[in-house]
Amino acid sequence: MTLCEKLSNAKSEEDVKVAYIKALGLIGYSKNLIDIQTKEIWFEAKDTTNTSTHLMFTQLLHYVQHALNKGDEIPPFLCVINTNKAAIMKTEDVIPFLEKKTITWGKRASSYTTEALEEVSAYIGTHFVSFKIETHEEEFIFTLKNAIKNGDFMVQYTADKTFSEEATTVLTDGKKLWQAYFAQTDVRIVRDELKLNCPDVGWYQIRKALQARNASGAFPLVNFKNFEEAYKEFSKKLQPQVYELGFLKN
Repeated sequence: MTLCEKLSNAKSEEDVKVAYIKALGLIGYSKNLIDIQTKEIWFEAKDTTNTSTHLMFTQLLHYVQHALNKGDEIPPFLCVINTNKAAIMKTEDVIPFLEKKTITWGKRASSYTTEALEEVSAYIGTHFVSFKIETHEEEFIFTLKNAIKNGDFMVQYTADKTFSEEATTVLTDGKKLWQAYFAQTDVRIVRDELKLNCPDVGWYQIRKALQARNASGAFPLVNFKNFEEAYKEFSKKLQPQVYELGFLKN
């Protein structure tokens, strides 16, 4: 029986968790406040199709924030799952966001605040890959297993993909900003504040560093206009999939 078939017969959240555990061949896992927890990945699970991906990640990030505050070990990957879709994200992509400690969390993950949901949703929009289990079950299982095995998933996920014209333009203009970033060295206070010396520096930090340079007047001006326009066109192309994949379901 396929994962999709097992999920269609699921009667409870426990059934959903068991179906994914078996399909992914997870070992050394526990099921506690974090629905499924291994050394490599944490899961938030739901037994419904009506919970949005953003809401599930908001609840999962509640636990990541708690662990981060305590100095506990955090896994390299995060995954949210329900009866018809799953999404995976690298934890390092949200660490700069969580380290600011500006989010007003609820007392429990399930009692999330509207502010937390809005802030998380605005930040994680480009950081996760979503799969509709009915049509992309094999791709999801392959991607997640490779992430656990190789410590990454985006390279493997995009290896055989053909990018659209809009996506290619975003990549081309994004590379120019990346090159501009590495062409200069930021002042110590900016490097420390944005943790630019860490090996997992992402777009959030790069953008903030370039904006700080522009504001200082001490560096060559970096123009974001072409990238922002390209990203806006790319976003328009992706908008229909927001509804198709159920991102906004509550």
